Amino acid sequence: MIENTESGEAAMNRNTMFRYMIICVMATASLFTASCDDDNAMANDPTESSPLPAPVGNLIPETDAPLHPTLVWKTAGEDGDTVVYDVYLGMTTSPTIVATGLTDTTFDPGPLQPGTAYYWAVRANVNGEPTAQSAVWRFVTRTGITYPVAVGNRWEYRCELTVQEPRIGYYMIDVEEIDYSWADQPAYVFHERYADLDRAIFDSCRTYYYQADTGMYVLGYDSVGSVMPASENSSQQYRFNGATYETVEDLLSGVHLSDKATIARPADVVVEEPPLLGLQYPIEVDSAWIYRDSLPYRIEKEVVAYETISAPAGLFGCFVVEWHYDTGNDGTFDNDIQRTDYISEEGLVQRSVVMLDVEIIVLGQVIDIVDIYADYELVALELR
Repeated sequence: MIENTESGEAAMNRNTMFRYMIICVMATASLFTASCDDDNAMANDPTESSPLPAPVGNLIPETDAPLHPTLVWKTAGEDGDTVVYDVYLGMTTSPTIVATGLTDTTFDPGPLQPGTAYYWAVRANVNGEPTAQSAVWRFVTRTGITYPVAVGNRWEYRCELTVQEPRIGYYMIDVEEIDYSWADQPAYVFHERYADLDRAIFDSCRTYYYQADTGMYVLGYDSVGSVMPASENSSQQYRFNGATYETVEDLLSGVHLSDKATIARPADVVVEEPPLLGLQYPIEVDSAWIYRDSLPYRIEKEVVAYETISAPAGLFGCFVVEWHYDTGNDGTFDNDIQRTDYISEEGLVQRSVVMLDVEIIVLGQVIDIVDIYADYELVALELR
């Protein structure tokens, strides 16, 4: 029999060593577990890297970016790979995910807010394995816009005019050509046409605009045909604010067109002298200007807001332009006529005209008092 001659001190040292080894094993197991958790987090956290190269974006302008941009990036992976993309977008340097599983290398974020900084990034998934996240790119949207004026541009609207009953039709605008016959500046010819539901044209006119750095100016027009007729009833007259009109067309045209005589340059065109400032550039919130100072009365315009508008043609970021009428020329704007235009980078998206308490007259007698509504919404467009 062998006696155990180990001293008490040696036994204590051995027990201490054993406990130390257990602690080390537990610490190693804990470290391994934490490492696995970190790996899982990296696969799901867009701020972490991956062995696969990150997508590369085609940068939009860092400043004065469009209000409705398209985010574009280069293809990740190799030919034959299965690749999908996640897009991150926001107003902070850590943008949040806004789209997943995209197969294309573009993303439409919809209309954005003017004068705002945005950040965006992309991550790809190649054959089921996530890549590193791209760099975070920054851009600042423009605070204001100009109107898209180019030969070949076309807009089509659904319009509804309600006098005593609604009437539905179409309103089409084409930028037809540039007219160089004007003495001081060339004019873009906007050909405006109204059609019924069968697309039979029943009214047409041309308006002449000059595009300048300061704004879009109305030079003249060849008729007042830019209003859809309400009915074929020729026996009725319409009285509004003390003035009597033979047709609804005359009424709606009369509240924003002058009564100037026709000047034959160009031939058979009513010329505005001086030209009217139809839109002041840039079109931005809190902008205001005088559209007509007199003859027959004062009209001012004001950009009161920026809104996202849904129309049949899509989703648009629009500046809301209100018209203010002083038909009494007494320094007070009327409450019984309201006109609002919704204008985007793509052009006019919506228009609303309301005239309250219009008297309908037959044989000199008032037979009814009605509110007139004219509403337009964009259904199709083509921009060059």
